[in-house]
Amino acid sequence: MIVDQRGVAWARLAAALLLNQIGCMSTPASTHSVPTATRELRRAPFGRTADGQPVDLFTLTNAHGIEVRLTNYGGIITSLKTPDRSGQLGDIVLGYDSLRGYL
Repeated sequence: MIVDQRGVAWARLAAALLLNQIGCMSTPASTHSVPTATRELRRAPFGRTADGQPVDLFTLTNAHGIEVRLTNYGGIITSLKTPDRSGQLGDIVLGYDSLRGYL
């Protein structure tokens, strides 16, 4: 199912809470790219469903480089990159690179 604007707001809130739990103390301000010293939110096309509905991929990044990517197609978290002990970023979610895998 495609999430409407209210659903996008819920997905943003869930992602912000997740980032807060892993070191981000700020929440995204809008659905457009919002670079600041502590955060960034980007929105990009991710594909289309079988019935032609567009699906977007939201990328939220905090000041520590932690990044979460989620869709407005059910609020799926497709990627979560976080640093390991030595500071190297690694993806800890087994997600697909395209919408096709989730369909």
